[in-house]
Amino acid sequence: MEDELYKLSVRALIQDEKGGKFLLAHQEWEKAWETPGGRVREGESVLDAVRRHVREATGFGAYPEGVIEFAHGKKKDSKYSQLHIIFKVRLDSEKKGAPIEGVKTKWFSKADVKKLVDSREAEWHDERVFDKIA
Repeated sequence: MEDELYKLSVRALIQDEKGGKFLLAHQEWEKAWETPGGRVREGESVLDAVRRHVREATGFGAYPEGVIEFAHGKKKDSKYSQLHIIFKVRLDSEKKGAPIEGVKTKWFSKADVKKLVDSREAEWHDERVFDKIA
């Protein structure tokens, strides 16, 4: 049996101040909406990685408030399994820059996120997270 290869990723669950909407990102080279995040670079801490990915997707600074979930899985077309560390994150509205080109963000209600998940327009790791949120 072949050893399984893993990539470590971080995701950011970001809610609005009222707690009713969630910020998702869509990269033009991906098919689905998802929580902001991505790979952890070699030598980068997971906290620095989640801050970087939130800044790249939204332009805002980020305050990771804690780990809320771990998700493990594999995309169909990848030879790597992914381990996602999913953080609850608060945006720093005073630290606003420009998001990277090709990424757009949008606020979704929980019902809208459920529709995205049901139609497979959201990523698998987010389905696990949103199922846990009341």
